[in-house]
Amino acid sequence: FRLIVKNYVPTALTQYHKTIVIPNGGKHKQFLQDRIMGEFDIIKDKLDKKLKDYTIDFAVVLKDKDVQNIPVKIGDGDGDEKDNEDEVKEDPIDRVLLIEINHEPPIAGTALFDFKDEEDRKIMNGEKP
Repeated sequence: FRLIVKNYVPTALTQYHKTIVIPNGGKHKQFLQDRIMGEFDIIKDKLDKKLKDYTIDFAVVLKDKDVQNIPVKIGDGDGDEKDNEDEVKEDPIDRVLLIEINHEPPIAGTALFDFKDEEDRKIMNGEKP
């Protein structure tokens, strides 16, 4: 996952790859957001204060290793839209790991956001929720 930070503030969270569907990603959205932001909160004060606009990449390790790293490619017909409808009560995440810190967009890719799109840019720049 990639977190976009503008002026020290996280503004957008996106999956890392734009051509891969993360099975059950929508179903686990709140857990993903909470756990990634929790890891960011631990890391952010350790970063040099000169670093105010950047992207930061995280890996999410699931408790169920049988479903770890089994993406569904967009357009292959294997994605099941109904998977995202059921509410999940138990956190499926074992841990979140910092992978790397990168430049800010557009130098760093934005996956599910389009930096050329004005509305997407507003979100990434923290001007719009």
